Amino acid sequence: MGAGYALIGVGFNWLFAAFTGWVGIATPPSTIGTGTSVILAMMNLGGFFSSFWMMLLGYSLTGILLADVILCIVLAIVLMIVNPFGE
Repeated sequence: MGAGYALIGVGFNWLFAAFTGWVGIATPPSTIGTGTSVILAMMNLGGFFSSFWMMLLGYSLTGILLADVILCIVLAIVLMIVNPFGE
């Protein structure tokens, strides 16, 4: 279980770094601070709503992790098809 928490923490750190890097690519330099603030606000809302997600799945760690893996796979497939950078 500790290894699972470590992997979740590593994944969060990678995603946060990727999203903040994406802000630097997708926005003009004058709006990077605002974009980073919006990302932090959305991540905090995600943390708030995750408790409702866990209640919906019955607090089953296996169910929660499986749902997260499926969600990440779906998101990866969508991002391979749709280019978020618009090029």
